[in-house]
This record gives sequence, C-alpha cells and structure tokens, in this order.
Amino acid sequence: MASDIFVPVQESAAEQAQAGGVSLLAISVNDQPHVVLFSSHAALTAFSSKGQRFARVSGTDLFPNLRGQFAVLNPGPNGLKLNPEDISEINGGTTQPQTIPHGEPGHVHGPGCRH
Repeated sequence: MASDIFVPVQESAAEQAQAGGVSLLAISVNDQPHVVLFSSHAALTAFSSKGQRFARVSGTDLFPNLRGQFAVLNPGPNGLKLNPEDISEINGGTTQPQTIPHGEPGHVHGPGCRH
C-alpha cells in the first residue's frame, strides 16, 4: 500500500481543477471498465502513448478511492486484474466507495463515479 502507483489521467491540471477532481483512465476487460494502474513509470511508458499525463500516488492514498471499482495493474499478459473484493481486501475489508464530494480535494472520477 505504501508503494507509489502510476495512474494515467485524462485531463490537464487546469481541467482537473475545473472538473473538481482527477479522471482516471480505464480500459475494458471482459466488457467491464477497469482503472489502469502501473507499478513503475517504465511500465506506464511501455503501455501508453508518448506524453500521456499521469499521477504518481501512494497506494495508501489511491486504493481508498477505488472501493467498489475494478482495476488492472500493469495491463498485459502478466497484468493483475483486481475486482472490488480484491480492492476491499487491500483496504482492510471495506467495500463502500470513499465519499469525497465532487470538487473537494482528493475526489477521483473513476468509471464508477456517481455524479
């Protein structure tokens, strides 16, 4: 949890400020949106296009925002798919999504964002 995670984001810093949060990139895995996560900058650049914007965040700060979501760490043949139960286990058993209101610092717009 304390390790840094590299997460592709969709907007510029100004767009993030205007939107009131960060929109995470997701890909479809078996018709289910999965937030894309990387264990290193090298893994992110091997997967993404040049110039892809990203956030570097500790797992401690990121995973509470992923409650109720699907994610994939290092997409590809050796990637690790995480379902909501896996993310709940990482968060100590809590399945409820974190409720940081839209526009508040720390809000993340993921595939399951409810606004």
